[in-house]
Amino acid sequence: MDPENVEEMLIFLRDRNKTDSLESLLDKPFEPKPQLASKPSRFSDGTIRVFYSALEPETAEAEVFVWYVKYALNNASEERTAHYRRFVCNFQGDVKDLRPHLAAMPCLIQDEAAGYPDCNRIGIEAVSEGLDGLLTPSARKRKGTCLPIFRREALSNPQSQDFVAFKFDPSSGKISILAG
Repeated sequence: MDPENVEEMLIFLRDRNKTDSLESLLDKPFEPKPQLASKPSRFSDGTIRVFYSALEPETAEAEVFVWYVKYALNNASEERTAHYRRFVCNFQGDVKDLRPHLAAMPCLIQDEAAGYPDCNRIGIEAVSEGLDGLLTPSARKRKGTCLPIFRREALSNPQSQDFVAFKFDPSSGKISILAG
């Protein structure tokens, strides 16, 4: 997409939002995806469905930013823009707070290769104990809190906030937030 078309895309996404179900944003992480290979994530070995969220908007944006850089913008040879929808929702369920245990569990904020295997085991244990989610320190935002959620039933009342566009300029290597 050309940089000039960013505003046009944001208008399209806002208009589309009028008919799209916000509930589907809560459903998507829990739906089977037979056409896609299950990939491990921080708290899933690929067999557990997880809705990744954060308590603070800044933490959510820092987490999303890293994933967009890694998967949507990295290694691009031309300017590229990635868009996502920001929304909030309610959570009600049983959680275990892992934040006080960071010193004993550095995997909670380590990069993928180092931290994922241990965090995968934590996710599997949480699900087997019937937990709905975990309170964890953010790997991307100092003093931020993430809330990986394991049960769709624990989520409700999604409310759209706005759209964000990240623009990557390969000549400078800079990424800027165009809207938000």
